[in-house]
Amino acid sequence: MKYKQIKEKFADEAGKAEKDHEVQMARGDLYKAAKYSIKLHDMMKNISETEGLEGWIQEKITKASDYLNTVFNHFDYKSKFNNSVNFVGETNPLPDMNKYGIYTTKSKDGDFQV
Repeated sequence: MKYKQIKEKFADEAGKAEKDHEVQMARGDLYKAAKYSIKLHDMMKNISETEGLEGWIQEKITKASDYLNTVFNHFDYKSKFNNSVNFVGETNPLPDMNKYGIYTTKSKDGDFQV
């Protein structure tokens, strides 16, 4: 093997290892976030509404919550609607919308009616 081929193969393997490691790192970060959230929640039980929070503290909590909510909604959407019909004509099974309180029936012409 030439040096360039070895270098490229090594870079490919390193990329695979890093990609595998990203999931574990994210899970570790989520564990820490959950642990700190519980501790902060308990600490804030001693703070009255009249005392309030400094603006920067509230901002950081709101931002962290928003970021986690965004990631959760992304994965939640993918898990529920990955099998839906998309707009480029690919036909996949429709998700079960009954669990969301949306009851659909398929008409004779193939369209869905709510």
